Amino acid sequence: MTIKEAKLPVTLHLVFDNDPELYSCDLVAIENIDPSTGQANDTCKLVCENLMPQTCRLTVPFSMLDTSSVHFESGVHLFLDENEAAKLAASFDSGSIR
Repeated sequence: MTIKEAKLPVTLHLVFDNDPELYSCDLVAIENIDPSTGQANDTCKLVCENLMPQTCRLTVPFSMLDTSSVHFESGVHLFLDENEAAKLAASFDSGSIR
């Protein structure tokens, strides 16, 4: 299942580069969808709750939601599958200082 196909609300699992902790939030809506061709107009907002004290809105390319995971160049990774997210998070744990 892709993020576009998911029945909302759905839990998204987040991993940040070099952070072995797994985070989650509830994706409650996909708003302001502009699936126009051309990268400049290919946008939407993911409305997430329970990640921060307030509702979080993430602007992403709408076309990136055609998969079950999204990897941003900024080092943020979103997953529908918790096991996939946990595997990536665990890969950062091996380099931690104990």
